[in-house]
Amino acid sequence: MNGEWTGLTWDELDRLADYTAGALTGAEADEVARLIHTDDRWAAAHAELLAAQPAVSAALRSAA
Repeated sequence: MNGEWTGLTWDELDRLADYTAGALTGAEADEVARLIHTDDRWAAAHAELLAAQPAVSAALRSAA
């Protein structure tokens, strides 16, 4: 996934990754959740992050 494909900026992708990892709370998490539900670009990027998570977790486990 890259910023050009999703239509999101790298900063937005970083924010979405933080949300997906559970690192955001409060109003910031609420705002990202709203964007996921109302903006197709955010929804698609979120789906891609969720789909990639098992592979990322496995790679991190094997590297540890």
